Amino acid sequence: VFEDEKTINRLEIEIDDEGHGLLALGQPMAVDLRSITMILKINTDLERFATAFKVAVGKSQQYLEEHQSMISQFNNRQLELIERNFKAAKAKNLLLAEKVQNEYNDLLRRRYLYTTNFAVKHADYEIAPFLALTQLNNANIKLLDTINNSMSESVKQSKYGLQLNKFVVKIKKEE
Repeated sequence: VFEDEKTINRLEIEIDDEGHGLLALGQPMAVDLRSITMILKINTDLERFATAFKVAVGKSQQYLEEHQSMISQFNNRQLELIERNFKAAKAKNLLLAEKVQNEYNDLLRRRYLYTTNFAVKHADYEIAPFLALTQLNNANIKLLDTINNSMSESVKQSKYGLQLNKFVVKIKKEE
């Protein structure tokens, strides 16, 4: 990515220099001025697009890492409960096994609610439908629908936004 960025930056500077050089030294005609102006505008637009893309990708990555950090805590607790359930089953302690199973179900519910809240909070980023599809694919349709309805228009039209909407529609038809 950084090598490509260096090349793009170098080309932007060359285009700007060439355009400004033509303006300053070339005594361009009206037709030439339109072409030069268009080239400089395209160059500026490309630079803005590249910057916006880097910011959007950077934010999504940051949010994904934030979410994964919390999910790792849920995963650690889940492993502890699996171990406790295994030991309870081995000891044939049905009451303890039932208690652990209830704790496990509660943990799963909290995990789903955390992910739903996180996705709704970040509904202006593609992380929202991505999390719904990868972390909540077997959750209650109400949670998926909440995320689907909270997304911005641009996110709804993204790859994951369209996939989430299709998934929600399919589940609703099957119910």
